[in-house]
Amino acid sequence: MVRMHDAPIISPENKSSSREIIETLPKVDLHVHVPAAGDPREDVHACLEKLAADRVAYAELRVSPESYEGRPAEIISLALEGLDVPGIDARLVIEVRKDTGRAEEIAGLAVECAQRDPRVVGADFAGPGSLDAVAQAAAVLRQAYVPFSVQAGAEDFEEISQAVQLGATRIGFATAVLEDFTATVDGIVPGKVSSWLRDRRVTIESAPLHEQRQGALDDIEDHPLPLLHQLGFTCAICAGDGASGSLTDVFEALHERFTYGLEEFFEHTVKALDNAYCAMEDRQHILETYIVPGYRAYADAEYAEDAAFAGKPDADAEDGEQH
Repeated sequence: MVRMHDAPIISPENKSSSREIIETLPKVDLHVHVPAAGDPREDVHACLEKLAADRVAYAELRVSPESYEGRPAEIISLALEGLDVPGIDARLVIEVRKDTGRAEEIAGLAVECAQRDPRVVGADFAGPGSLDAVAQAAAVLRQAYVPFSVQAGAEDFEEISQAVQLGATRIGFATAVLEDFTATVDGIVPGKVSSWLRDRRVTIESAPLHEQRQGALDDIEDHPLPLLHQLGFTCAICAGDGASGSLTDVFEALHERFTYGLEEFFEHTVKALDNAYCAMEDRQHILETYIVPGYRAYADAEYAEDAAFAGKPDADAEDGEQH
């Protein structure tokens, strides 16, 4: 999505990635669970206010209509009313529970809402239970071209395989993908299913602090994110839920454990945005308006001078002549 000259060249003095710097970075979170406290409109609004305070520029909120009393369609309508929060662009992803017996009904609702309102961008299969129970619901979404994610593979690799068979475009918290890897003299080799994920750029939603809190790993240092990135997998860094910390907390933990810096944060932020469920035009607008300018503040003087020159009339043509 980003042209090479759009990627800021970070100044050496800003490579420390202190918390103060991380707090100012524009962020993208593709997996935000909205806790159901009673009023979906207020719940969504409160969630977005926290995200905006953390400099999240774009977020996809998981709303479960089954967690509220009332008609599911009315609950989603109320949730949509809560999206109007300054400083953040947010969309709804409708959560489809695997364990309530209503998966096909809620999937149908997700289709209706997505066709009626572009702020509803997809669905997410969550909760305990077998994915076999939601196969028909997944078919409903596929047939209507509504993308969906599946929370699978936190403990059982077979869930990841099933999610791929269902047609998931993103997999949530798939730490068990490591079970499909083989160590050889040439290095780590992905297996059949994990190669499919990598080669077709099926996004793995990685929420290190949330996954640690859920018991999927003992320490952040055990998280496979750096290995997955090295092997070419598409990963989106997420907070998961508010109880596990903010995206700033996640970035800080990645800096402390894996020495991630602004270059890595920028790359992962762009990758997350590139795999968001909103329209391509919206993604490009967010990138150009919030993400790139936010990182340019930490670019070196030479880059800042080039960026200023690029803003002048006919700069592209002049730049082409000079280079």
